[in-house]
Amino acid sequence: MHDNFTVVTNCNQDYFWGAYLLAASLRFENIQAPVHVLAMGIDAQSRQLLEQFSGVRVFDPDKSNPRNPTNLKPQALLTADTEYIGWFDSDCVVIGDITKYWIPANDSFQSRFRSGEDTAIVYRTKFAPGEKAFGIPKGVLDVWRKDVGENEANTISATCTADNFVFHRRHLNFIKRWDEQLKRVIPAEDQGVVNHSSFAYRQTDEEVMNSVIAFSRSAPPIDGQYLLDKDPKSFVLHCGMLPKPWQGWQYRFLPYYDHIVGIVEWAQKKGYQTPPLPRSLQRRYKLASRLAAMAGSSYSYSKGVARHLLKV
Repeated sequence: MHDNFTVVTNCNQDYFWGAYLLAASLRFENIQAPVHVLAMGIDAQSRQLLEQFSGVRVFDPDKSNPRNPTNLKPQALLTADTEYIGWFDSDCVVIGDITKYWIPANDSFQSRFRSGEDTAIVYRTKFAPGEKAFGIPKGVLDVWRKDVGENEANTISATCTADNFVFHRRHLNFIKRWDEQLKRVIPAEDQGVVNHSSFAYRQTDEEVMNSVIAFSRSAPPIDGQYLLDKDPKSFVLHCGMLPKPWQGWQYRFLPYYDHIVGIVEWAQKKGYQTPPLPRSLQRRYKLASRLAAMAGSSYSYSKGVARHLLKV
């Protein structure tokens, strides 16, 4: 079950700790699948720290592509040669034995699709006057259709996330098509993970991937099933937003504090080297981390309330 699947991620020095935690979490769960890391600008010591885990290989990116690392996902995925290939953002942590869920139910592709309502929230500023706020706005679809230039009919009513997805290698042409489209519509510069000035590609890599799914003949079959978040004992935890666990703790991720810190402690006990530990990953600072997370949550809530009151 492990030798037909490759876990793929990427990182720069800022996200090195994330790649380390992802690799360590897999080995902690005794998942021995190969791990490929496309690493941008990490130092030699960081590279060695990743490759000390059996089966982890670090790859150098194509330096002729100056785009943000998030737009190099296809390049990373194309390093894998197994039957199934899974993308895991470098702020993902594996909890439990996910191998029973990582093969797509349709044997082709799985990713988490948002509901129509949640998709509308993502695009809340993109709907035309009078247009029903549900799913993907017509204006965005029109741009995608024109840019992809293949199918006229749209095949999806909501978008999927690009932080964790799995596909069968017979769909490598989809990944190559995604790469082509990224190079076509994303300027050849580092615009960051999010480009707020873009109408149809604000979320850069994710929206380009969805445009290819929607309008390209290379898109894999989509059944909307995502298995890697259904079992509370075996799932992929995506630590989205800031701060990341190696920077500090968001209140919503505190339930996983003991598990994630436990992965670091397990690695040390097993003789793996770790980078210098930030306070947020040292158990003796658990109370401080918890209090900081609670304070951050209260501040965010207060800002939201103030923003709402100012609009009233």
